[in-house]
Amino acid sequence: GHKPGNENEWQNLMRINNGYWPSQVSQTAEDKAKQDFKKIFNRSPDINNGSDKHAIKILAYDIRQRPEQRSLGRERTAIANFKKIFKHLPSNSTEWKFIRVLAYSGVKN
Repeated sequence: GHKPGNENEWQNLMRINNGYWPSQVSQTAEDKAKQDFKKIFNRSPDINNGSDKHAIKILAYDIRQRPEQRSLGRERTAIANFKKIFKHLPSNSTEWKFIRVLAYSGVKN
């Protein structure tokens, strides 16, 4: 929600851009991600579960797969699952972030 103000913040931005978790966390972003997780999976995340934790990081920081790690098959399946959950196709950046969570977090519906 703000421009990087120092070298550490720039490094975190680069980590996120390259598909890695940031070294600093935003509690506000992670709290919002937990609410989004509930919308998608109809349950609270278990932070002790690696897949749930991964989903929270994707949601909180909009982490994307590196191009060499993308799978169109997984993304097609995620779009179908999204449509079952929300009764429409994704139409904005938040909903496409939900697609990435469904495709790559490892959380099972």
